[in-house]
Amino acid sequence: MELIQTAEDRQRAIDILEMALEQSPGMTWMIKPGRKNGFRNLLRHMYEVARVHRGNYMTSDKSGVVLIYQSSKKRRSVRLFFGKLKILFLVTGIRRGIQLAKVQRLIRQIRPNSGWHALLLASDERPGNAATNELRREVFTLADSTNEPIYLETTRERMHRAYQWIGFKVYNQIKHPYEDTHIWFLRRDPFVGYKYDSKQNEEAKK
Repeated sequence: MELIQTAEDRQRAIDILEMALEQSPGMTWMIKPGRKNGFRNLLRHMYEVARVHRGNYMTSDKSGVVLIYQSSKKRRSVRLFFGKLKILFLVTGIRRGIQLAKVQRLIRQIRPNSGWHALLLASDERPGNAATNELRREVFTLADSTNEPIYLETTRERMHRAYQWIGFKVYNQIKHPYEDTHIWFLRRDPFVGYKYDSKQNEEAKK
């Protein structure tokens, strides 16, 4: 798993995310009907959030993607500010933008402001694809190297069960305020027996 460096790999990453998440109610409800490329624009913004935090990774076979960053090191940038405005006008519209802000505030009230926040994880799920195992192994190693938990949320029941299968635990669950689904809050604690590697730790903190 490596940081995404090229425009070609960025395009590939967004393609994977779009294919994996286009049926996710926790994502699609935000898009105002008739907004051409609205979903893709939303994914581009989430990708940019991860890139600013040096958390935009792709698996070695280029079939899996994870967007992740340390919550305590959240950064601000002019580009992200204008990106949010772009989302408001080109993706959600005013009404859904206000609803989205309320949902995000609700999530922030529940999710601890510490550890690693996994924005999105996805693979193209081709037969024989090892990307999912690589994502799990590398993301867990990254978090273990800083001795911090990983937090993520999902609105897909199938995915919340899949995350539990690979080592996450549900620590909260709420009804989605605007969709007929729930928001599951999951956490994966660092491995107690992880062997500390100072070089790897410093790389993860950059």
